[in-house]
This record gives sequence, structure tokens and C-alpha cells, in this order.
Amino acid sequence: MNPIPAASSYSLSYDPNKFAARTGEVDLISHKVSTRQGKGDSRITRPLVEFYGATGQGKSWLLAHLHAKFHHDPQSPSPGPFSLLIDLSAFPNLKYSSAFLQALLDQLDEQLGAETIPTLDEKTDTTAEMLGKYLRDLGSTWIPVLLFDTADQADDEFLDWIEEHLIYQAIRSETVIFVFASRTRLRWKKFEVRRRVESRELGPFDQPQTGKQIKQLGSVEPPQEAVAALWNYSFGHPLTTRVIYDALCRLNPDAPLDHVEAQEENLTQSVYDLIEKHFLASVEQPELRKLIWDICVLRKFNVAHLREFAGEAEQSEAHYLNLIRDMVASTLVHWSSEDGGYVFDPVVRQILARNLQMRDLARYLAQHEAAAGMYERWISEHPRNAGDFMIELAFHRIEIWRAQQVSDNEIASQSAKEFQGQLEQLEQNDEAQWELPDVARALDEKLLKRGDDDLEIALDVLQNTARSFVVQYG
Repeated sequence: MNPIPAASSYSLSYDPNKFAARTGEVDLISHKVSTRQGKGDSRITRPLVEFYGATGQGKSWLLAHLHAKFHHDPQSPSPGPFSLLIDLSAFPNLKYSSAFLQALLDQLDEQLGAETIPTLDEKTDTTAEMLGKYLRDLGSTWIPVLLFDTADQADDEFLDWIEEHLIYQAIRSETVIFVFASRTRLRWKKFEVRRRVESRELGPFDQPQTGKQIKQLGSVEPPQEAVAALWNYSFGHPLTTRVIYDALCRLNPDAPLDHVEAQEENLTQSVYDLIEKHFLASVEQPELRKLIWDICVLRKFNVAHLREFAGEAEQSEAHYLNLIRDMVASTLVHWSSEDGGYVFDPVVRQILARNLQMRDLARYLAQHEAAAGMYERWISEHPRNAGDFMIELAFHRIEIWRAQQVSDNEIASQSAKEFQGQLEQLEQNDEAQWELPDVARALDEKLLKRGDDDLEIALDVLQNTARSFVVQYG
């Protein structure tokens, strides 16, 4: 796991007065705490919680909020919950194990004071195990809540060490709560740890939640039209919403939410700066940064897509696999079995694509046109996968028409006409006859059964167009 450089210019200090819309996650940990508070012999179900999600989704704020909520006042002698918060970006590998343990011990001493806590030994393995057992014993009267932020910046070897020598010793009593925040789900080796893990993805806010965030930022109820306009740039991504709101405050301090759309050019630049300095902070190669902007219109990709969009057919497959590896290491991209390819985090892709559309409409349209042409060609070249390709082609056509401000009714009508024509061509293609059942299965699974939010404008007519084909060949 490669450490990801911090983008300090977009690191926002936690402010309890601006915390919003993560009540479900806070309630999850609160319920585990209350389980121990209710009855001393009650055990916590799945006491190791992972909060994971894309950069800027508010993981650090969530852990800071939990730390403030469960922090024990040493002036209050009654046993209860106490919280320890460690930012693992400060302890990225094993050589920091001693400093990591000392940070935990210092926080223990600060909150519990009178308790006899372990002392740091030259053998850090021994100290970690002693601390784990100490926390386990302490859990009979107190409720330890250990919070570990930015776990994606600690390497695998160090995370394995923490699991082996600290977590494993403490977690079996099911009285100690561990909470990790990371951009991706973590890899736990020990069965006794794995079976006690509860994972929760932090997704983007919906519009009402974004409205709550804006209210917390500005201390007034925001107009719904302003929330909708702002959401159209941030897609509910908390950090992007904050950056946009801050930009609006600079532009119009007295009434930042008046006429949001009139500030489009300035907001576009602010979001672009955020993307370049924060989202792409770990992508150093200019070639790869350019490619990410080129392929952000794609909903999924593999080597064939990169070769097409990079325009370097002579490059080896290994070259493109290395680019994919670097994108995965950035945590912006992951493999999706459901989609059968590599995908951007959905909200990150939406922010990138929307920003490209606003900054350079010609380039945005050209990339969608290139993708549409690619899928149109692949439908005839690889008829077995034509069902999947047709859905992707419909997506790119719809995005082009939307950007050109074609009416929704016309988009639906034109999409159905093109879709029907493609199905008829497949039926008339002698070489594709054996592939028609595979096409029908793909359309049934991905279009009829699952639906497709990105095709919402034309979804009903596309489903109706595909249904008779699926019935005939599926």
C-alpha cells in the first residue's frame, strides 16, 4: 500500500459547530458504547468498525467528532467511555511503532490519570501486547474507544503488526471498540479479528443532507434552489461542497447563496483547484493526470479503453497495466466485479466529468464522442459483449445530448430509435446469431433487472425496447 501525500491546503480542522449529516455513523458507535453501559456483562457485536470512502468524504471529521463525544474528562472519576485518537499518517510504518505506542499511552494517561497504565518497553511487540491485554481488562469497567484515522497511509506491514500485537490481544473480550478510517477497506489476516469487523462506506450526501451541511457552515437555512445548484457541482461530496461554499463567501460575503449559477466560472476554477491539489495529489506523472481527465467520462475501463483514449496503440499491455496500478494506488480507482472493469469512485468521476464539461465543453463532448465511437465499433467486432456495449453507448449518447441541451423527450425518443436499430442489426448479422442469448442476458441483468440511474432520462423506453428482444432470445 503506497502512502498518499497529504494535501494540507485542503485539510479542514474539525469544528463541532460545522459537523453535519453523519448521524447514522455516530449512532452506530454510540449503540456499541451503550451496549456496554447498559449491562456490564454485555458483549459488543462486531467491535471493530471500518469507515471507508473516497477522499474528502469526511472520515477525519467523523473520527474527530467521535473522539470529542467519547473523550473522558479526568475530573470525572466515574468509569465510562473514553476515546484515543491516532492519525496513522504520522506513523506510516514499523519504524514508528514506538512513537505510535507512546502516543496511545500518553492519551491513556491524560484521560485516566489515576489508572496504572503499561510503560513503554524496548521491545515494542511486548508493549503492544501488554497494552492490548490492559485494554481488554480495562473493558470490564470502562469502555475504550480507539480511533485510527487515515489508515490508508500506513503500510501493510505496520497494519499487520497493529492487528497482531494490539487488536488481537484486546478484541476477543468484545469490550473494546476499534474504529478505523481509510479510503479503501482494510485487509485483516486473523480470523478472530475478521469475524468481528463491521464495514460502513461513507458515501456522498443527498440534497437534504447537503442542505444541512450548508446550514451548519452558514448558520442560516439555505434556499432549496441554492442547495440544488451547489449540489450540481459537488454531487454531495462534503469537501467539494465546503470548497464551493467558501468560494461563494469570498465572492459575495453578505449573501453567498444568492445567484449561485451566476458564479459558475469562479466555482469551476475552485473545484478544478481542489481536484488538482487534493484528488490528484498522489498522481505525480503528467501523462497519467492527463489520461485521468480524458477517461473521466468512462463509467468503467480496462487496458483496451486506455489504449484507445491514450492514442498509443504501440504501447505494451504492461504499460497500461502499470498506469492502472498507479490509479488504483491513488485510491481514486478500484476493480469492480459487478461492472467487469476498473471504475472511478462514482462521486469523484461525476465531479471530474462535470468540471471538465464546465471548463472545456468541446473537450468534454469530444471524449464522449470518442467513447461512443469506440463502443459502436466494438458492438460489431465483439457481438458476444454487444449488450454491455450498447448500454455504455446509450450512456455516452445521452450525455452528449444533455450537454447540447436537447430536450428530455427528444433524448428518450432518439435513444430508443438508436437502440432498436442496433438490436435489428445484430439479429440480421449471420455471424452474431450464436451470441444473441449472451446479449439478451446482459440486457436483462444490466438494463431490465438492475436498471441504470445514468440512463434515467431514457430508461423506460430503453427497457421497453430491450424487453421483447430479451423474451425472444434470453
